[in-house]
Amino acid sequence: QVGSLKVGDEARIKLDGLDAVFPAKISFIATEAQFTPKNVETASERAKLMFKVKLRIPKETALQYKGLLKGGMVGNGYVRTNGQQAWSADLAVKLPQF
Repeated sequence: QVGSLKVGDEARIKLDGLDAVFPAKISFIATEAQFTPKNVETASERAKLMFKVKLRIPKETALQYKGLLKGGMVGNGYVRTNGQQAWSADLAVKLPQF
């Protein structure tokens, strides 16, 4: 399904500790899948190949929330493998209120 993703596609970021959903765009997609090193890999783990994808919050949004957003914050990123499908309600953009 990673083949349907493109740099520039819409994404969402939910940061731990914030009741917010930030808009984002895909800024990087790895060309090769990653998995557990060979010495601890099992056959079932091979089916769980992952592609590294980087997401970027738009500059204007990041600047608006620069007092809130810090390097190293932990959260989850979400992408859609079907760009025609709408975001689920829990991933609708919801920016923090001051």
